[in-house]
Amino acid sequence: MQLANEVQKPHAQISTRPLSSATCLGCSRQSMCLAHQLEGEDLTAFDSIVKHSVKLNKGDYLYRSGDRFDTIYTVRSGSFKTFINDEEGREQILRFAIQGDIVALDAEFNKEHSTSVQALETSYVCSIPVNRYLELAASVPSLYTRLLTAMSSRIVEEEEHALLLGTKSAEQRLATLLLSLSQRNAARGFSGVELDLHMSRRDIGNYLSAAVETVSRLFTRLQELKIIDAHGKKVVITDMDALRKIAA
Repeated sequence: MQLANEVQKPHAQISTRPLSSATCLGCSRQSMCLAHQLEGEDLTAFDSIVKHSVKLNKGDYLYRSGDRFDTIYTVRSGSFKTFINDEEGREQILRFAIQGDIVALDAEFNKEHSTSVQALETSYVCSIPVNRYLELAASVPSLYTRLLTAMSSRIVEEEEHALLLGTKSAEQRLATLLLSLSQRNAARGFSGVELDLHMSRRDIGNYLSAAVETVSRLFTRLQELKIIDAHGKKVVITDMDALRKIAA
């Protein structure tokens, strides 16, 4: 079985390519990742343990359930879905990860992942060996804080998802998902109005526990109400207040 730091490629070799920067130094995405607020020698030391801009094509697995957890990933660009499979092999999507999200916090160090993570589009991640990260955190305490914050955010996100499925209608669930993606984009300095939804309608339905037909119907309804303007994978929120009212 492949290890988590050997990113799994069904038909291609791992490749790297610089985005805004081939290193953490001067990277425009630094504010979104574990290197946030690191400076000087601390940032240089962190940079030395990171493998930058690892490329995955659509459909490639970052890791699979059962692989050993020994690497943390930050999504540098693109998007992923995190999911589990039941005993009959049916998929249940738990989370969509976008730029700036930290992935692979579902297991204890050196134990097995309970989930699988798959690229929804051509994506790039930065990978960090957990043992090297913990060694560095012993002398740079802020790295512990960043990791704990990421883990806490993940727990809150999972609780909110459970609440979403248990208490809201399908229309409220979709509105909540769009608002969540909007807020996450805005927090990372991107547009909170223009969304690129690289997950399929089937994946959205799976995440929201709704039929594909229901999801398609709800997108059409929101467009007819002029709350969104949807063209393929591009969705523009045209009435944020109305979307908030539906979600609430």
